[in-house]
Amino acid sequence: MANHLFGRSAADILDAIRESPPIAAALGEAESQRVARRQAKLDRLAAIDRDAAGQFPKLIKDTSDAVAAQRRAEAALVVAKQKVDVAMAARLDFTVQTERERRQLQAELRAGADGQSISAFAEWIEDSIQAAARSVRVPVVERSEVGAETVITVTSNVGSINSRCTALRAARDEVEALRLVADQSSVPSRIAALKAGIPPIADEITAAKTPRRRNDVGQFGVIQNKETE
Repeated sequence: MANHLFGRSAADILDAIRESPPIAAALGEAESQRVARRQAKLDRLAAIDRDAAGQFPKLIKDTSDAVAAQRRAEAALVVAKQKVDVAMAARLDFTVQTERERRQLQAELRAGADGQSISAFAEWIEDSIQAAARSVRVPVVERSEVGAETVITVTSNVGSINSRCTALRAARDEVEALRLVADQSSVPSRIAALKAGIPPIADEITAAKTPRRRNDVGQFGVIQNKETE
């Protein structure tokens, strides 16, 4: 082989190498593989074209249908918003009209009410609340020794004052309703009934028993000791 190539040019040597059976077979195999790879790519391109031809019309139709549905929805939304605006305007107009009429009727009813009796009742309520607040007394605590027990009795008007003030505040809420009563001749009797339902201020007595102890010291109020044998 070496003697055969001696004295030949490099190009001739390369050609001779390529023409040798092993090299020629290897080069042919490589070329076949390259052609096969290119053919696979061409086949994939053809498959893509076939798939596009089958799918693209459907995709175009789906897109057109979606756009049409969107436009219909947008048109429906515009109509719905218009209906909302109309409904809200109608509600506002109704509210304004009814409130205007309500205020006018209430003003006319108040103008024809027994203002003197109702105003006097309102003043009586406020005066009574202030008087009740001034009526608070220091609780009186009495301690009695009964056998082995100590009986502590507390006398206080605080509870009744709270009850009276609560009732007076409730009566205060009825003052405006009295101005709207149709038969104003019944207002004095209604006021009398409200006053009768307000509890008076009175002492309330509570008692508690504890085991007897010597040298007990009261914690509040005025302590009065009573020994009971």
